[in-house]
Amino acid sequence: QCDWSSDVCSSDLSFGAGLAECCLRFAEGQRNLLLVAYDIPPPYPIALHRRIDNAIGGALLLASDHALPQAWLTIRYQADKVSESRSTAATSQALPAPSHPGACLMELLKAIAKKESTELRINAGFGGTLNVCVEPC
Repeated sequence: QCDWSSDVCSSDLSFGAGLAECCLRFAEGQRNLLLVAYDIPPPYPIALHRRIDNAIGGALLLASDHALPQAWLTIRYQADKVSESRSTAATSQALPAPSHPGACLMELLKAIAKKESTELRINAGFGGTLNVCVEPC
């Protein structure tokens, strides 16, 4: 059941900003939070300046009252400006994080699907990043 909806548009920071908003809503006691992120190739002439080759998107159900969890997420906001968002696996090998919102969501979904402990750093705007620790259930 959804009693309200919200949308966030922050260009490349939209996924991180949306995840931060879900964290705030969870702290307020709200559950069954659906986070959707997608990207589509822009039309000409924007495509000359913003390259997205393929459409990509997905959804993440957070804090559901009616589903078994696939993973536990521990999310902490770090209030410092990171010039480049980085994704770090449990092996401490740094990988470049995607910049587009749909691709950022795919990185998180991939970490959940692997069922391995993983840490991701996602640029969330607001002058900082979200440190997301993924622990499989």
